[in-house]
Amino acid sequence: MNDKDLFLIDNTISTLDRMSKSLIPNLSKGSCVVTGTVFDLPTVMQVDYMDNKDNRPDSDDVDLFNLWKMGSTKDE
Repeated sequence: MNDKDLFLIDNTISTLDRMSKSLIPNLSKGSCVVTGTVFDLPTVMQVDYMDNKDNRPDSDDVDLFNLWKMGSTKDE
C-alpha cells in the first residue's frame, strides 16, 4: 500500500476508523478489513484461498522468478 492508496481509502470509506486503517498495510495475503453499515465495528477477516483459477479473480501475485526467467531467454 502506498500513501495514495491509503488516502483514497480514507476519503472513500467513511465507516473505516483510524485503528482499522492502520492495519491495512500489514494485512497478510487473503486478509481484509470489512466495514459498512451492516457492521457495528470494522472487522478483519481472512478469505479462504480458491485453488480453482476459474472461480477466483485474476489477482495473484506476480511470479518474478518465472517472469525474469522468461525475459532472459528472449535475449539469448
